[in-house]
Amino acid sequence: MDSKWFSDESYGATDARRDYEDFKYQEGFSDKRRAVWHNDKTGQTHIGYRGSVDAHDWYVDLLDPKGNILTGTEGKNPMFKRDLRHFDKVSGAFGNDVKVSGHSLGGTRAINVSRKRNVEGEVYNAGSSPFGKSHDKTCSSPSPPEWCSKMTRHTVVGDPVSIFQGGHYGKKKFYKWGRGATPHHTDSFRPQFKLFV
Repeated sequence: MDSKWFSDESYGATDARRDYEDFKYQEGFSDKRRAVWHNDKTGQTHIGYRGSVDAHDWYVDLLDPKGNILTGTEGKNPMFKRDLRHFDKVSGAFGNDVKVSGHSLGGTRAINVSRKRNVEGEVYNAGSSPFGKSHDKTCSSPSPPEWCSKMTRHTVVGDPVSIFQGGHYGKKKFYKWGRGATPHHTDSFRPQFKLFV
């Protein structure tokens, strides 16, 4: 399963998102900020979280006093709380084999759901802060919680939005920035770019 594809596709309009192999897009469970796909053959479900597109998203990134990424208080934000309720509705309908992914703000939202619901996730240039729960020392303890090992963070070196990802928990994969896109853009994760270990 290509988690990046789901992350990219979540940016599309709700009625324009496509199926992916045996994963069928579930328009009835999706909205403009969350996209759901389900595979009837395997029972797997994937939720892609859209990154920043409009002024509301950027407000959540930087300024929202109810919780924002810059200060590391994003978990208190209503958008992040709605993501958890949405996840519960999706898993209630399709079962517990649910994975999450997202890019930028969508990645930070996927991290929150992965941690709070103990599910696997992959994020791409996720928005980050040196503060807050995603910079959690709990995962460095002798007996870390199970959710610590369920997150994979893909980061392009030089991306200013995800600059603090290296200090966060989970598996980390760093990529060299190639030409043709800004370091933050999802096109920066093309396979021909060398992966740093």
